[in-house]
Amino acid sequence: MGICSDQNKCCMVAVSSIVLYAAAITMVVVGVLNLPEPGVLKGCPSAPGMPMFNITGGSIIMIGLFVREILKRFCECCNDCCDSDKCCRIGGKLLKCGVTLVFDVFFMLIAAVWLIAGTASVIDAYKKYLGEDLTMAFGTLK
Repeated sequence: MGICSDQNKCCMVAVSSIVLYAAAITMVVVGVLNLPEPGVLKGCPSAPGMPMFNITGGSIIMIGLFVREILKRFCECCNDCCDSDKCCRIGGKLLKCGVTLVFDVFFMLIAAVWLIAGTASVIDAYKKYLGEDLTMAFGTLK
């Protein structure tokens, strides 16, 4: 039983999923608690869209993790099909890896767009610290 045993991998995947789900749920809760209400001083004065940014981000993370787990389960359930002599063993494993790889790349692109949009929405609050040039570059993304 080495460091890279199946039991250790399974444990680390479970722990990292729990941590990511906890962070996503926290983002949604903080976003909901700080939604602006008429006549009540709540929310983020420097970036009014920040609560929706948190709600959207937490939802994207939870949906992405859920879909990734479903893809993983579907790819693992066809081990007998892809590992038998009827099927090309290398091709079947490559197909299973390719599906999750395409999903992971797509998910990272969505996360990158979400982070850039969030940065563009709050960059004006940091104008005096970052300088005019950088804030103007992100300001054009709004």
